[in-house]
Amino acid sequence: MNNLVRGITVLPGVLFGVMAIRWLADPADAADALGMELMTGVGLSSQMGDVGGFFLGGAIMCIVGVITLNKTWLHGAALLSLSAALYRIVGALAYGADFATVPILVEIAMTGWLLYAASCIRTDGARSTAD
Repeated sequence: MNNLVRGITVLPGVLFGVMAIRWLADPADAADALGMELMTGVGLSSQMGDVGGFFLGGAIMCIVGVITLNKTWLHGAALLSLSAALYRIVGALAYGADFATVPILVEIAMTGWLLYAASCIRTDGARSTAD
């Protein structure tokens, strides 16, 4: 994986990380940034645990994948991103949620990039075509 691909691949990790920190520092602002109302009680606990954990996990997977050049980490981050897009689509089609076109496109593009970056990592010691 060349340095340009590594640099671009770290960006989703940074974005995930910023949102994870926002959930710790100012949950109301983080919820608002995602078009959510901040819940209270167990709902707030679930928002912080599930949404904050999603972003922290995504950040860790992207950054560890880039540092270690282990494609499994990037595959995990891609799975998180694609799952979010799929759940948004189901929410719109089956439950009347607004169709969140821009976030869905961002998640699909991020999934594609992470899969591409993972494909640039060779496990047999040979240089990949993107090197």
